[in-house]
Amino acid sequence: MKKVAIIGTVGVPANYGGFETLVENLIGQNTSEWIEYTVFCSGKEYPQRMSVYKGAKLEYINLKANGAQSTLYDIQTMR
Repeated sequence: MKKVAIIGTVGVPANYGGFETLVENLIGQNTSEWIEYTVFCSGKEYPQRMSVYKGAKLEYINLKANGAQSTLYDIQTMR
């Protein structure tokens, strides 16, 4: 099984912009039993947290994805 992690985004479902919409479309149209998607999401922007969305596992980082915290957010998603 291939594992694909999507980082550098506020998260899904898309509420914020073009990159989030792209990610939502990628995971929605490419769901496969051979690919496991993980999307990292900002815990600050999603107070109601889902564990799975459109077949992708969601992991929440308790930082903002944009602004002053964005560098720390990106570092934590690359673990």
